[in-house]
Amino acid sequence: MKGDRGRFRQDWNADDRSTGGFKRVAFEGTKDDVAYEFEGRFVVDYDFLSRLQIEKKDDFYVNAEWKLFRKYWDGSQDDPFDPTPYTLPVTFPWNADNLHTDRGNVEIEFGKPLSENAKVIVKYELWTRKGREALLKGEQANRSNRGLNILRSLSMRTRVDGVSNTFTVAVPFTVNEIHNFEPSISFEHYKDSQFTDSARYNNGALNQRRDYIEKPSFADLRTQFKYDSFLSDNVYVHGGYALNFLENDSTRSEVRPNLAAPNTYVNPDVDNWRLSNTIGFGTALLDFLRQKNLDVRIGFRGEHAITKANGTLYAGLTRRDSESSLNEGWFGEAVSLTYRGIPDTTVFAGLDMEQRRLRWQDEYDAGSHESVTVFGNAVLLPSYKTDITFIDIVPRFRIAHRFNSRLRAKAEYKWQHKDRQYNTLSDSDPAFYPGILGDMERRVHELTMNLDMKLPGAWTSNAKYQMVLDDIDFNKVGNNQQDADRHRFSGTVSGPLSQQMFAFLTGAYEFYRVDTPANGPGTNRWSSGESDYDFIGDYFLIATNLNYRVNNALSSYFSYQATVSTGDNRNALNEFLLGVKYKFSETTSVDCRYQVFNFRDNRGVDGGYDDDYYGQGLAFAITKVLG
Repeated sequence: MKGDRGRFRQDWNADDRSTGGFKRVAFEGTKDDVAYEFEGRFVVDYDFLSRLQIEKKDDFYVNAEWKLFRKYWDGSQDDPFDPTPYTLPVTFPWNADNLHTDRGNVEIEFGKPLSENAKVIVKYELWTRKGREALLKGEQANRSNRGLNILRSLSMRTRVDGVSNTFTVAVPFTVNEIHNFEPSISFEHYKDSQFTDSARYNNGALNQRRDYIEKPSFADLRTQFKYDSFLSDNVYVHGGYALNFLENDSTRSEVRPNLAAPNTYVNPDVDNWRLSNTIGFGTALLDFLRQKNLDVRIGFRGEHAITKANGTLYAGLTRRDSESSLNEGWFGEAVSLTYRGIPDTTVFAGLDMEQRRLRWQDEYDAGSHESVTVFGNAVLLPSYKTDITFIDIVPRFRIAHRFNSRLRAKAEYKWQHKDRQYNTLSDSDPAFYPGILGDMERRVHELTMNLDMKLPGAWTSNAKYQMVLDDIDFNKVGNNQQDADRHRFSGTVSGPLSQQMFAFLTGAYEFYRVDTPANGPGTNRWSSGESDYDFIGDYFLIATNLNYRVNNALSSYFSYQATVSTGDNRNALNEFLLGVKYKFSETTSVDCRYQVFNFRDNRGVDGGYDDDYYGQGLAFAITKVLG
């Protein structure tokens, strides 16, 4: 391929060089009453998977899975703006097209019966991540002597090295053949090391280097007790209790090594924890009140949680302290009815409700914070206390009807009403953090309609329409603070063009707009900016696949897909693929395919972002059954 390698690797999650290996290896067998199955994938570079299942009936079982894969990131940002007016150094590292993180997962589960009605399950999970990632935020470029806007567009990258270990023990058992219980306990410990180095440039010269040293870490202890049972043929009940204790020791330091006083924030120490208790229960009543085909489901959930956070760090030699607390009460209810008594019709109506009360208290030393040092806040020890009430009401309706053997339709509507009520008890200075929040009301209308049709000549088709209307109002400043609309049309058609050729065609178009009331001119300071945050995310997609069978041994296939974003992202991807399969025997076959692709980034002036890439590829595979 040629062009932006970083963007190509992120889009395709693959390297732009040669790869090869075993795409699938599988075998199974039995020895000494022990059955085993293995499946693996070993592709260089960098996709590995192995899955093993071992079982001795009425004695034990072992399931093990190991996986390694690579996630690519586009860090190149090839000229996201014209650097010439900012007189950035010629050697500035725009290109970093090999950003990636290597990720690994290991899962091992062992189960053994304790009796006819009980067993023990022990599980271990390992998660790892190591490499470099690109951040969505950028550093500063400034040309104050030319009056240019300050841009946060210089690419930032982070080195990560994290690992998580989780141990779980569960003992499910059954009483009187119908009452199922499952107590369990799990413990997870996660630790990561992250380093971000960034540079700011003013008038072409290095202004500051900023190094961020982060050490995310937590220990999470969870206990659960679950119960479920069919009390009769038509009555199902379930419930449970969960206790969760989370201790979070994550810290972050900031050093500016090119300054006379480099230790901006160092030596952090935290004591953060959260304790929650949760209960839940529900029931399913089939043929409710002896009405055949009428099912009712009811559920309830309640949770109480306490969160405490205390932290200290040093700004130079000055100690800064912070403290916050959250006290949460959370309730959720759900009820639904399903009726199938009308011929060829299913009707569903449901109501989900949630109430949450949160008391938030926050105090911290802002002596080194930008609200004081840059934006003029005179309060050095800001504090904030508020009660927040969340009330969510979500009714849902769905109907499906089969008109005949060739036509089936389904329609679903969901309305979300989310109310946020802020009762501020104290605020040291409302003009600064967290600002004047005020009550918020959000209303979301979602409509989905689907039509499945069987056409003459063994052809089938599907048409679908989806609508989302999302409005947010803040009562203190008026209605319609945000208006987001999405309309999506999609359809598929498939069937035989002849006895030897089968075709599949699909297409989609999405109209996506986000409108905010901010339409004034922008400024260099985020605190006083009034720039327009509206967004257009329209796109369309068309694709076709053709399969042609020459004879019982030889077949070919062709596909084409175009994905075009016509909104603010403005890009287009075209893909062509041609392949041939040949079957030598019942145990041996080969597959060869050729692919061409072209991605065009149309943002900016004359493709100013320059994420373009294009290329071609050839793949060859052989399948062999050995026994």
